[in-house]
Amino acid sequence: MVPVKRNGQKTRLSPWLGQSERSELTRLLLEDLLRTVDRSGVSSGTFVVSPSAEILSLARGLGARGLREKRETGVNGAVELALSSLRGYEGYLVLPADLPLLRPSDLRRAAGLWKAGADVVISPSAAFNGTNLLILTASRRIGLSYDKNSFWNHLANAGRDRRSVAVLASERVMLDVDTESDAKLAAGSGTPGKSIAYLKRMVGGR
Repeated sequence: MVPVKRNGQKTRLSPWLGQSERSELTRLLLEDLLRTVDRSGVSSGTFVVSPSAEILSLARGLGARGLREKRETGVNGAVELALSSLRGYEGYLVLPADLPLLRPSDLRRAAGLWKAGADVVISPSAAFNGTNLLILTASRRIGLSYDKNSFWNHLANAGRDRRSVAVLASERVMLDVDTESDAKLAAGSGTPGKSIAYLKRMVGGR
């Protein structure tokens, strides 16, 4: 499941990038992510959840399926919509769209932890205040808390519900693109991908 907002993408980048540039970056990040998931082989179906017809059309063109939100409900609402709409799966992988360094091996590693018996697999953001990867076991779900300090909230929810947890702390998974410094780190990483190439051009042009 990949939740994507409709408008105002990457507003924290607005001092550095204009609206059209941020929209293009959002599209390229999503494209890279969906291709990475596809190459990993860990998923039997990838679903993009968004109120944006444009984003959903892009996702379908890349082989994913779309779930249309009637309105912007935030990450918690988007993931809950997907969970309630998609039955019959043993587990669910939730990813944000802005993980430019993510590689197929990272997803296979996370899936391996889940297959080894973890009820929940989680990767924090670089500041350890967000959740950049979350695997939920359908029969042993925890409550979602994609708000402030979501990494710690998800760990607390797992502890309260007595769920086993594996934490995957990988630099590639932990870097999302929220700020100009994030973008510059990604641009200098040497990782292949359309979003990285775009960020390199943006960094070089400023």
